[in-house]
Amino acid sequence: MELDLNDLKTETSDDAAKNQTQAEHMYNWFELGGDSEAKRANGWAHFTFAKLESANPARLADAPVVDGMQTVHLTVTGSLWLHGIASSKTVALELRLPVKRDQVAVRTEVPFRISLQEHDVKPRDPAGKFLNGTLKKIGKKIDDEAQLTLGFTAVQ
Repeated sequence: MELDLNDLKTETSDDAAKNQTQAEHMYNWFELGGDSEAKRANGWAHFTFAKLESANPARLADAPVVDGMQTVHLTVTGSLWLHGIASSKTVALELRLPVKRDQVAVRTEVPFRISLQEHDVKPRDPAGKFLNGTLKKIGKKIDDEAQLTLGFTAVQ
């Protein structure tokens, strides 16, 4: 599964201007600004499924049909490649399939956590570096953890 980081949006406020400013900071931290080699190298995140840990129900045939859909809850492990660095992740997913099997919808059941430091995601502009340094001096820091939720529908 691939994700174009240039399409990411941040929504932590009811204020659209604040969300836009946060998105600009995010693009800077991920080195996605302008038309640079770093932008091309860092513009995508990849999750490679390695192992199905569990499925509930274990067989799709055992999933009840509700409103024409069958739902299976999965736990998978795999490798998340982000900003040039791979890390192992376990993710809880919900898989929804219509009875006619012309599409599949997948979404994370709970957000999964990503360490920004582990993936070298950090402030890169002067204002961000200054803020990060100032916060460290007063005993605070920018949160290292980001929570990510994903969802997509594949249509036949």
